[in-house]
Amino acid sequence: MAFFRTDFALLFLTAMGSSQQNGYVKDKILKRLTAETRYEDYNWCEFIIECLRKCKKKWRPSDPKCCWVGPLTVLTLLYVDCTQQPACNTGVGVRALHYWTKDLLTRRQDYEIANGGFGRGRVKPLSEAPAENGGAEQHCG
Repeated sequence: MAFFRTDFALLFLTAMGSSQQNGYVKDKILKRLTAETRYEDYNWCEFIIECLRKCKKKWRPSDPKCCWVGPLTVLTLLYVDCTQQPACNTGVGVRALHYWTKDLLTRRQDYEIANGGFGRGRVKPLSEAPAENGGAEQHCG
């Protein structure tokens, strides 16, 4: 069981946190994971935020050899949740993790590519925060 937990944590930390420019697992992570690691006590939200900060500092978008190695899943959800496109939005009060599926993300991607590319939508105001119950869903497409 400890082996599975360590492997899963390594996969999560690499896929949801950050990797190296060459795509390999960071050696520092391997050295810190042991059979005694108490994963349930770890602050995973803080880890993701810290990965975003560190990766943004190291990222050079004008350098084609410098790829983004940070938490892309989190950035994708933030992007689709915080921007509006006429054909593909959540309603006010809908939580991103409750709404966005692989199919809906693919539809949103196809729509944005067909309509001039990413980053052209309206940024939602902060007042459109999710309701505690998750809100009502709207359709995409």
